[in-house]
Amino acid sequence: MKIVSHVILGLQYYEDIPQRITEQWADGLKTNAERFHKKRQQIIPSQEAFMHKIAETSHKVYRELLDPNFQSRAGLDKQAIVTKHTVNLSSPTAYQKYRNKLDYMFKEVDGVPAKRYKERVELTKGHYGPAVAKKLLAFSGTKVEGKGPAAVAGLWLTRDPTVEGQISGKDKLLEGGPLLICKPAARPSFKAALTSRLIQAGAAIVRAEHHAPTMKQQNDITNEQVNIFVDKGLNLIEFATGGPSHVDYVVTEEKRLVLEIQVSQK
Repeated sequence: MKIVSHVILGLQYYEDIPQRITEQWADGLKTNAERFHKKRQQIIPSQEAFMHKIAETSHKVYRELLDPNFQSRAGLDKQAIVTKHTVNLSSPTAYQKYRNKLDYMFKEVDGVPAKRYKERVELTKGHYGPAVAKKLLAFSGTKVEGKGPAAVAGLWLTRDPTVEGQISGKDKLLEGGPLLICKPAARPSFKAALTSRLIQAGAAIVRAEHHAPTMKQQNDITNEQVNIFVDKGLNLIEFATGGPSHVDYVVTEEKRLVLEIQVSQK
């Protein structure tokens, strides 16, 4: 076995984001409110579409994100909560409730289209900045401060020519350098898929307060996804959590969350 690339990418945590970003987010939602509502009506026009595109998808995502050891105040464990969630969405009345709620939010009031929806957006602006700062920017990065570990990982494992300019003092290069691990034609799709997966995984791990089983679960999903794209002709050891080849979020001795990328050949 030979390690051909090994890097540890640190996180830059943000307490908040610039006010202009929050305002842009809110303005975008309010400006496009009517278009969003019409598009939703086209995509989810029936009970059948609701079941296929909302209920089934929600069940899969909800099952993945919920902490395995979580227990509600009512004493329900993960499986009981997921089952209840699925039953509620599968109810014959679920689609009608879904429609009624959105029609109410987007109804024209006092001559203002989607007035209630726009008011709701204004009310949530105060929560948007801190939530994005903690669960997104730490992993994606910003244009001013540079890319975060999720974005850098996508560049690193596709040997993007800009990646070395994104390595900073919070990162640690241990062996080798950037490496293209997929076929060249798959580079854009792999980069996008890996970055998105690592942002999702990072947010789940932060939400679970670095809970070890949650971290392993998220790392397992990430490494399975990486294996789908790996070019078999490179003779790399299969990616697996904690293995010779891996893309893992880990907690350091200083109790800091970092992203470790190691690639090994057979």
